[in-house]
Formats: sequence, C-alpha cells, structure tokens
Amino acid sequence: MLLVSILIDETMTNWSKLQHAYGSAVDLPAFLGALSPNAEDPVWDELWGRVCHQGTVYSASAPVLPYLLSAAREWPPVARVTPLSLAGAIVISPNVSGNHDLQPHRSTIEGLHRLATETTASIGLSSTDFIYLLQAVLALEGDLLWGQHLHRLASGEFEGKCTSCGIELLVGVGRYGSFVASEDWVNNRTVARRPLHPREVKDLDETARRLHTYAFAASQEEVAQWVPYVFGVGTCPACRKYFEVAEAIAAVD
Repeated sequence: MLLVSILIDETMTNWSKLQHAYGSAVDLPAFLGALSPNAEDPVWDELWGRVCHQGTVYSASAPVLPYLLSAAREWPPVARVTPLSLAGAIVISPNVSGNHDLQPHRSTIEGLHRLATETTASIGLSSTDFIYLLQAVLALEGDLLWGQHLHRLASGEFEGKCTSCGIELLVGVGRYGSFVASEDWVNNRTVARRPLHPREVKDLDETARRLHTYAFAASQEEVAQWVPYVFGVGTCPACRKYFEVAEAIAAVD
C-alpha cells in the first residue's frame, strides 16, 4: 500500500497543545503519517472523525491542511478526492469548538484550491467523486451554500423549503429524476412529485456556469445535465407558487 511520504516535524506543530473531537491531538501525527490513497482505508475515518467530527472543527483541524495538500499533490486524481474533500470540510465548517484559526494557512488553502480546480479536468472520475470534488472547490473558496450542500447531488435529493409558504420540500435532482415533493417519495411511491424546470445554460449564474463548464470539460455528461435543474425553478406542491430551486435549498439553513 502506497503511503503518503510526509515527514512530520513535531517541532513545527505542537500537537500536545491542540485539541480534536476526542481530546488531545497528540495522536494525529500517527494518522497523518499513514495517509493512504485508498479512500476505503480506515485511516480516513479515524482522521475525519477527529478533525471534522459531524462537521465540527477544532484547534487541531486547520494544522492538518498542509498534510492533506502534500498527500493530494503526490497522488493521482482519483485519490485526491478524499483529502481535498476533508480540506474543504475543514475550511467551510461553521461549527467551531475552541480556537480554529485559518489565517496562518491561507497559502495552503490557495494551493488546495488550485489543485482541486485542476483536478476537475480529470477524465474518468465517478460522478459521485466528481460532485464531491466540485464541492471541495467551492468550499475552499468559502461558498457557504454549495461548499456544504452540493454533495447531495450525488444522492439525488436536496432538502429545501418553499420561499413562499415555508413548507419543507424534498428536491430530487439526479439519477431519480428532477422533481419536488413535500413528503417522503422513496418509501411512498404514490406521493405527488411536481417536475422541476431547468435554467437555460446561457442564463445560469456564475457559480452554476462554472459547475456546468467543469462537468462538460471532464465528460461528466450526467452532472452537466443535472446542474441546470439545481439552479432551475419548481412549483410548490402546497401553495402552487414558483420557487427558485437554489433559493429553496438555501432557505433550509
């Protein structure tokens, strides 16, 4: 198994003074020294659970970023998705426990963003990996909406809220179709689903155009087809008023 070749200099980061989800961060050097390009390696669950536990970050979280960048630089595109996704989650997290200072790591974050953007041009990623990569790009830019929620495109469902009547919505975009429902449509196939209408590509906003362009360039045809629906319009099943899909998703936060 290929392990990331990082020399951990404990004189640069005093891990004993930092905290993660389970307490002292003195155990992080061992995990960082064992980072693997295999996304299924248990080291990733161990690391993620410590530095971004259920979306919360800690004083030991930001110091992990240089290690993630070093790993991602060494590995092929398909293996970069996990470290870049974790980096994005650390950068964009609004849930902070203790001192979480990103400022000393700005150059590292810029490097992570450049690498993530470059990796979007890679051919052969699964659609799921590609979506998580797109989310990492936006997270590393500080996009609080799509940097946290774009991954839902991989599962095919976003949570939403009607911007007129406030009813909770389930917005399907992806492999199961493009529609909106107000009840669980997975376990109850009789639930009414109203179709979504995609935005014309020429009318997409800057973020949506970039996502569409990245997908098209990487031959991610499905993702390219889905993006206009995420930024399209729908009709609320309850009040029958039109809503912007992106605004309905944003209204949940």
